[in-house]
Amino acid sequence: MRYLTAFCFLFAFMLPLYTGLSNFFLVSILLFSFYKHVKNRKVILKGIKWNILLLSTVPLFILHLFGAIYTDYSSDSFHYLEKTISFLLVPLVFIYFCPLELRKIKGMLLKGLFYGSIVSILYLTAFNLYRYFSSQDSLHIGYDILGYYHTYIHFTRPIDQHPTYLGVYYLTALLFLKHINLKKQIKNLAIILLCLGILLVNSRVVFIGLFILVFFKALQKALKYIRLKKIKKLVLFTVVFGGILILSINIISSTYIGDRFINIARFEMLTTPEGKVNSRTHSNPRFSRYISAFKLIKEKPIIGYGVADEYPRLKEQFKKDGLFYAAEEGYNAHNQFIGFAIRFGAIGLLVLSFFLISNIRLAIVTKEFNYALLGLIITCVSLTENYFDRNFGITFIAMFFTVFLYSIFPKKHITLLERSKESISLF
Repeated sequence: MRYLTAFCFLFAFMLPLYTGLSNFFLVSILLFSFYKHVKNRKVILKGIKWNILLLSTVPLFILHLFGAIYTDYSSDSFHYLEKTISFLLVPLVFIYFCPLELRKIKGMLLKGLFYGSIVSILYLTAFNLYRYFSSQDSLHIGYDILGYYHTYIHFTRPIDQHPTYLGVYYLTALLFLKHINLKKQIKNLAIILLCLGILLVNSRVVFIGLFILVFFKALQKALKYIRLKKIKKLVLFTVVFGGILILSINIISSTYIGDRFINIARFEMLTTPEGKVNSRTHSNPRFSRYISAFKLIKEKPIIGYGVADEYPRLKEQFKKDGLFYAAEEGYNAHNQFIGFAIRFGAIGLLVLSFFLISNIRLAIVTKEFNYALLGLIITCVSLTENYFDRNFGITFIAMFFTVFLYSIFPKKHITLLERSKESISLF
């Protein structure tokens, strides 16, 4: 088991650093797990709740398999099936692990993601500072450190990561920080580093996720003071929290981060074919691209066009609607729900919505509120990115959501047949 947990740690550790190595360790996890099951002759005789697979990522893979049947780009369909195969393999392999093994795996995944995120932030910040000071005659730091050339894609470029996906890793590490056994002072330092990383990643939807997290934690703290009738502490906490929040917003709003959150977001909501991003750049606003996508969806609303049709269909529609920049850049829908609607129609929307809602609901019912928050954050991200289509998101969802789901799903009367033919009853 120690080799498996080590692979899990390394998989999660490499997520915010190097995707290729992370994929290698994911393959190692699957192969070692399969070997472990075969070697121990673990056979499920009865009691495993196979309906757990309905809540897992398996239906997402089946959806892709279904979409491969009727796509007009059948030569590309294998690429999509290969890319999303972890949606199928991870839940099938992990269903054989007992609750104790799942807890160990979960702990190592969270630990790996935390340390990987810290290393990633330290490396990127050091690289960013080097570039920043190299362009100056003297050592001083101004608000321009939060400018265009030092945040967002310029910040994440050294490790070739998409800012939003990297921000989700940092946000998840922050969300589950309580699971990491560290001294209070070190944890506080880790919180500062993770928040710094999220700030420099400069992804609007990740900021929204951070706001949801901070609001929920602040609400928990306030309710605790109310329950204990500590009114003075409640008032002090409210004043300090409100002051820090207002000060942070005032500082950030005067930088490129604030400009990107407000002005570029305003640009993205334009419905004209072309808009002005800034004094130098013109592009096609996101909402105008959504209108093009909806035109496609209206043509085939039930089952969509097929697994490999989103990019070519959108490119063709963008050209028809005069969105030439989006067509040239090969943009996808930049919205997972719209992307699924194009490829799989209403069926795809139902499957994706069921996956997210059922996992969030189960997390709330079992009082795993951090898991529920993660599900809510991923839902928000899916409104602005095709999160379930890129390797950064696929492997993260397949591993973390499977382990979280299996850890809280009620398993009863599971019996494993070991080589010694002893039956072990698990709750």
